Amino acid sequence: GRMMVLASVVLGTVAAAAAAPPTNNMNGFDYVIANANGDKFTGDFEQMNTANYGSNQYFDVYSPLISTVYGQVYWTMMDSVPLPDDIIEKFKGKTMAITGYESDQVQRTPTGDIPLPITAAYNHHYTGYINSNSAQLERVKPEHPERIGHMESDGLVSQFVDVTGSGKIVSAALHEGNGGEFRQSFHGFPKGWAQLIDSPTEFRMSPMQIDTWNRENKNFDGFWPGPEPLNSEAPANAPYSGLLECPCTTRMSKQVDSTVVAQATGECATPVTDASSCAAAVKQLNPPASQIISQSGTNESMPLGCSLILTSSSTPTSRGKPQPQAVAYFNELKSSSARCGARDDSEVKMFGWANPQQTGVANLGLYVEVEGSTFRLVITGPANVWFGIGVNTTTMAGNPYAVIVDGNGNVTERQLGNEAAGVLLPATMTVESSSVSGDRRTVVVSRPIAATDTFRLNVGELQGNPRLPIIAAVGSGKTFAYHQAKGSSLVQMFAVDAPTCVCEDNSSMPFGKGKGYFLYTPPPGEPGTPESHVPGANFTRLAFAKNCLPYPSGTMLLGKNPSCDLRSYTGGQSCCHHLVTLLDADQVTPWQDQPLEYVFKWRIYYRDAAEGIENVIQHNWGGMATPTEYDVPKCSVGIEGCSFEDGHWVHRMNGTWTVAELVPNGNNFEPVTIHGHCHAPTCVDFTLYNADTNEIICQQRPNFGQSNRTFDESGYISVPPCVFGDASQGLQPLISLPPSTRLFSTKTCKADAGHHGEMSLWQTYCRV
Repeated sequence: GRMMVLASVVLGTVAAAAAAPPTNNMNGFDYVIANANGDKFTGDFEQMNTANYGSNQYFDVYSPLISTVYGQVYWTMMDSVPLPDDIIEKFKGKTMAITGYESDQVQRTPTGDIPLPITAAYNHHYTGYINSNSAQLERVKPEHPERIGHMESDGLVSQFVDVTGSGKIVSAALHEGNGGEFRQSFHGFPKGWAQLIDSPTEFRMSPMQIDTWNRENKNFDGFWPGPEPLNSEAPANAPYSGLLECPCTTRMSKQVDSTVVAQATGECATPVTDASSCAAAVKQLNPPASQIISQSGTNESMPLGCSLILTSSSTPTSRGKPQPQAVAYFNELKSSSARCGARDDSEVKMFGWANPQQTGVANLGLYVEVEGSTFRLVITGPANVWFGIGVNTTTMAGNPYAVIVDGNGNVTERQLGNEAAGVLLPATMTVESSSVSGDRRTVVVSRPIAATDTFRLNVGELQGNPRLPIIAAVGSGKTFAYHQAKGSSLVQMFAVDAPTCVCEDNSSMPFGKGKGYFLYTPPPGEPGTPESHVPGANFTRLAFAKNCLPYPSGTMLLGKNPSCDLRSYTGGQSCCHHLVTLLDADQVTPWQDQPLEYVFKWRIYYRDAAEGIENVIQHNWGGMATPTEYDVPKCSVGIEGCSFEDGHWVHRMNGTWTVAELVPNGNNFEPVTIHGHCHAPTCVDFTLYNADTNEIICQQRPNFGQSNRTFDESGYISVPPCVFGDASQGLQPLISLPPSTRLFSTKTCKADAGHHGEMSLWQTYCRV
């Protein structure tokens, strides 16, 4: 079969790699650490475990099959795989101590496992789990996202919890140094430390993989670029694919949770961009209709973008009843001479409403109508006490005009004082109707719009900003006196028999607060669509929520890093989702009949916890970034964080936080291992300091591959971690920092080219 042929040709590459020094490790080389104390540390698991515990014990486990076509993302919680029977039996009712692990991505063949180059399938990150039968999967929204490693693309995080309440350790999560560096980085613990798990029975895994394999390169002979979207930031002749940085493509549109405004004249400064966003925006305005119908098309008599259509024919708006329906219409034309609202002033009709929640006064509701030269109010309040509405104001200051209805239904007009009753005005209102139903009174009053000394309403201004300010009050008796309750509101007005434009208004939204959704829509015939036989994602709506912390926690907001805000976001894991294709809408996915199929192989090193081994707990910190990910800009003079050094641009970011923010419950920070997670091909230096003493806690400098061999792919990295323990094993001594300790970190990246979705994540395993 096809996979067998590929496997046989890869054997030549593997044989070439076998010239490395002999080692007992699964992946064929000894691991190194960043803070070795002398030359006594051994990166050979067999030597290490034999020296620590007298023997080396491990088992192998394989993930379910991964199958992708070019450009696809694979990111999901995979099905459970049972552990070997002898392991399940050995630890039934006992505690396993996981002392380390190795992992690889391989194609399984009758002649052995063939490692798959990372230039063909890029691991963005993963989490592996060793679970007991009592573990149950939950997906939750994290309270502190800066403490989470990789949130999923919808902003949630998966975790396994104990459903029995036994107090046992039911899950051990393996996720550090997990990315392009995963195969060449050390994943282990010093003597006396491990991850503990009670009665383990299963393995599960959630990998995020990106298919970057150009199928013309059948021998996996180094990296051959394939098609990439326009938004890819990989430069020409790069030794890596721009797909691994998750560029946002034209298959992705944005739905920003922006402030939505109505407009009944002119045109939108910032139009709504698609039909689904139009329907959501109209709903946000809460129009006076029982039902909203969504429509789209091309109509030269309609303004561009999104409009709300209310008609006077469906039911009389002047009698205080919502219409049976409103239409949210999205005009798909690229240009139109039509404008918002009525064609001339003589045709102006506008209508708005405010329910008791909106007026801020219980039992008091309001409809407002502007029709030609007439202004009309439909006010509903308690039948047995007075109530009133002040027009075109949000306060009693400034002597506003008000309509008062007393407990007998009599209507008067007043010019209010500042927190005072003011003066009674000559009648200009016509009472069109007054009725009582149960304990509710409804009055309909109207008057000419023409301005007087006391009544001021500019219809032109109301069309441009159709929100009528009002104040409302209810008394405690029939006669007008001091109010029992009061409120203020902006009554949203809509054009009637003319389009009300629905626009976005981001002008008041500060940078970093732009949230909302990505909408993935594959073109017909592409993977995941009804016309295709290839599995893939169909229409998908993905939540976007970032939380860039202010300086000194990070520098993201200072430099307005695009990843902080949906409006500026152009790439990163929010544009990657299970089985989406990272190509533009006008690009056809090539090689759809040639899926890449492989599995993850894990080697789990273990002991019996009864050998006096302490448990560790993971504490992460991604708060320097958005959290965790950020954009590295293509540097030039004047860009925040950029400098030109040794003939190349580099970008630096930093952040400061406390041990109390990293480690909950007032515990000290006592790291056993520290991994700084970052991606190929940009990461240069990642350093963690004790800011109170200016001492380096951990400094990590990635090692870059230099050849076309698997495990040494050019431009890809390994990241040696920091490990703390016994000096006789070549380790730095353990440290213990109290909650008040300030931590400071800097991260340096290559920046001759820009990079989407770079990681900035400290992953630490600490004393429990």
